[in-house]
This record gives sequence, C-alpha cells and structure tokens, in this order.
Amino acid sequence: MLKVKNELNPRQQMFIREYINNCGNAYRAYIACYPSVKNRAVADVNASRMLRNAKIKEAIEALYAKFWKEKDTELEKSKTFQMIHAIGCTNIADVVDLETGTLKVKDLSEIPPMALEAIQAIEYTEKNTEHGTDKNIKVKLHPKLQALELRAKIQKIISDNIEAGDIVIVPAIRPNRLDRPKKED
Repeated sequence: MLKVKNELNPRQQMFIREYINNCGNAYRAYIACYPSVKNRAVADVNASRMLRNAKIKEAIEALYAKFWKEKDTELEKSKTFQMIHAIGCTNIADVVDLETGTLKVKDLSEIPPMALEAIQAIEYTEKNTEHGTDKNIKVKLHPKLQALELRAKIQKIISDNIEAGDIVIVPAIRPNRLDRPKKED
C-alpha cells in the first residue's frame, strides 16, 4: 500500500491512493472517496479542486517520483523496450488461424510469448440462438502503430515534435567506402 503524508486528512489520503491506482483518473478517485456524489459534473469539479490543493499535489508528485525511481534502471528500460518491440512486431497470424474460412483463436500455449505481450484483452461471449449457442472469442491487440512510433522515437528514427502525418526519417550514418584503407594484395 502506498504511504501518504500524515498531514492530510483520511479522505485526501484515500484520494491520492485512488488517483495513483486509477492511473491518474481524478473522477474515479473522487467517487471512491465520496460514493454519495452521483452527479458527474460535481465530481469532476471537486476532483479538479483536490488536484489543485498544494499538499495533495506535492504528495502525488512524491509518490510518483518514488515509483519511477524504482523503475529507472537499465533492466526496467530494457523490459519496456522489449514490450514495445513485441507489440510492434506481433502479427495477427501469431494469435489466430484461418480454418475453412473461419478465424480461430490459437490456444494460449501455441501463441509465442512475444505475441502474448501484444494482447490487450480477450473477451469470450456466448449467445443462445435458434440454431444453438454461438460462442465467440474476441482478441484485441495493443495499437501497433503507437508501439512503432514509440520504438522509432526511442531509436531516434523520428523526432518527438512531428506534426500529423509528418515523419522525419533520420538516415543511418554509414562509413564512407573511400575512407577505408585499401587491401594489399
């Protein structure tokens, strides 16, 4: 459990924990602290007000700094890059097969580990029809283009300040063949 400064009241401490646990969703954090508030607009305004409180803001920043300090190692950076790479390189054929004109999701044991990283969600549904029960499995992969953009930025292939549709490709630096020493026969 995340520790929060004692100078904050219990609801403020709870708000901070919920805010971090909900990946920065202030509305959800506020509703967790004040479940009696049913009006979305009221909850949004009050959550925004809490985020402007200097003590709350400072506590959130301190907790985030502590969390990211633990994640700022070469091993963690390597894991992050590997996950981005997996998402960018996964092909839908790694996850599904085409059998007699029907897509069939592969068994999890058949899916390569790298492709498993790329799966965002799996949804199974059953629907009773007049012809029997329709069973469906939906597999949603993480956005490939977004992963490729992140990988390209990490590798400095594209710049961070690109406009919509403008990709600046940085050419690879290659040694000049004329600068190489000639082989003696």
